[in-house]
This record gives sequence, structure tokens and C-alpha cells, in this order.
Amino acid sequence: EASDVVLEVLDARDPAGSRSSRVESAVRRAPGKRLVLVLNKVDLVPREIATRWLDVLRSTGLAVVAFKASTKGGVAQSALDSAKDAAVVDEGAMGRSTALGVDGLLQLLKNYSRDGGGSARPGALVVGVVGFPNAGKSSVIRSLTNSRRGADHGAKDSAATVSATPGFTKALREVRLDAKLTLIDSPGVVGVTSSGDTRSAQLASLLVRGCVDPAELGDD
Repeated sequence: EASDVVLEVLDARDPAGSRSSRVESAVRRAPGKRLVLVLNKVDLVPREIATRWLDVLRSTGLAVVAFKASTKGGVAQSALDSAKDAAVVDEGAMGRSTALGVDGLLQLLKNYSRDGGGSARPGALVVGVVGFPNAGKSSVIRSLTNSRRGADHGAKDSAATVSATPGFTKALREVRLDAKLTLIDSPGVVGVTSSGDTRSAQLASLLVRGCVDPAELGDD
């Protein structure tokens, strides 16, 4: 609720299955809030598939950014990160540990900030990051934080912790990139609202997609 912009992180391996209509509807209903879709893990699907999904998602009228989070502490590399989708999904860049798509996403947020920013501090933005567990929310935040090393002395220490365990993030956590941009890492969204056989089918789908930790499920 405190966010001016909401980044919904989608898994490029299953973009439709990792969208939350409940979250998107809530953002659309909130006056002044903006929704951005971050298509993460584009390095895990063929380039033509990633490009096609970008076209499909943008046909909804929403802002969409292709993204590959950094691995092994890799820092975003501007030479490969020119906010062009072709650069983000380039086959030659997929195997590298550097993040791709960071510059484009930060520039989009800067544009929103210039448009007015949040109501509490003119020109400042609070950006909420949401998505299904294992979609890569914390990895996206860490990639953005790594790209700002040197600009904010506390960025490295406040970066979101990354884990392969679904639902690792248990509570809201603020990550301040600079004086005008604060990110909020949120627990993963798990959309199971039905009961009976339908609920079982939804849970099975979440398990297959790695959105739920099997150890946390009961016997029912």
C-alpha cells in the first residue's frame, strides 16, 4: 500500500502462470499507482520465446522490462544493458553472471520520479516488488542494488538475501538505493483461494513450478 510503483516479477519460463490477477487488480484500482511487469530469467528460455512473451505482455498496455538477474555477485554491465530487449535476450550474454535489464528498469523508475514521485517526498519513489516465490524478486533487488554500489554506501549491506527455497522472504524489507528510490521486498504471493479438488490442483501446480516449499505443506 505504501508503494508508488509496483514491480511484478514474472518467471520467463511461465509468465502467465506467475502473474497474479489479484495483485494487478488491486494496483489498477489504487489511484496514482503504477504497475510494471519484470520478465525475469529470460536467460532460461530461447530468445524467440522471450521476445514473443514481451510482445504479448506489452499488448496489455503495461510497461514491461526484460530482465536477467546477476549471479555470483555479478554487477550490471552497461555495455550490454542499453534498455534494448535485443541486448537483454542476446544469446551471447545469457551465460554471463552480469545482470541485464537493470539500466532500462532504473531509467523507467527515474522517469516516474520526474513525473511527480510519491506524495510524501516530491520526486522520491517507493517501489514495491511482488511476485510468486522463486520468480526472482530478491535477485532483482540485489541486481539493482549491485548496480548502485558506490552511489549508496549502505546498498551492499541492505541488499535482499537470495535463496533457492520457495518463500524464503518472510516479511517486508526496505532496501534504499539512494535518496530518491526505496525498494520494498515482499513475501512471495501464493494465490490459492479455492478448496477441495480445485485447491489440490492449484497446490500441485505451485509445487511443480517451485513456488511452494513442500516441507511447509500439511498432510491435508
